[in-house]
Amino acid sequence: MKYARLVSSVRLWVESKLGISLPETGVVPIPVVAVDHSKSDTHPLWAVRIADSVSVVARQSWVERLRPVVRNLPSDLMFSVFGAYELSRVTLPEGVGVWGPSWYLFADEISDEAIENDRSVMVDPSELRNVDWDVFWHCGRDGALAGFAVFEGDSVVALATVQDAGEPVWEIGMDVMPNARGRGLGRVVVGSA
Repeated sequence: MKYARLVSSVRLWVESKLGISLPETGVVPIPVVAVDHSKSDTHPLWAVRIADSVSVVARQSWVERLRPVVRNLPSDLMFSVFGAYELSRVTLPEGVGVWGPSWYLFADEISDEAIENDRSVMVDPSELRNVDWDVFWHCGRDGALAGFAVFEGDSVVALATVQDAGEPVWEIGMDVMPNARGRGLGRVVVGSA
């Protein structure tokens, strides 16, 4: 399988971030596991899908209340706005809203198909001093290893930054100015990153 090495690397990285072992294959019902947040840098709730494997990782106090919710959600609905709503029924009483789904897409040197373009330029962090971080909030403001931008005149209209997310993963954050959306500029800067 072309992606076996990538799936293995991603699984190991996610497991290290969550502090648990994920099942190798799909399990029914979907496991809901408590995580010791003092031993991992994780959020209070994660629903994770890697290949055919799905797991939910949550605060200990939510696990028993989440299990019937998760049992009644097909895995494809878990990763929808409806799924976020259903999970929030457990978390909202404690003031925690479920945002999502948030997708993390992974590639490596074998699976990645870089986009050739001449619109994106590599930028030095000093060139990003005047960027409106309220618009480019998905991008790494501090500690970016690299940045790729599309300029129109003197203004950055699309930006992607690369940050170290822990071996072997680098995270790409991307945003496009609202008046420049719909022209493929996000794809251009992410392809460069």
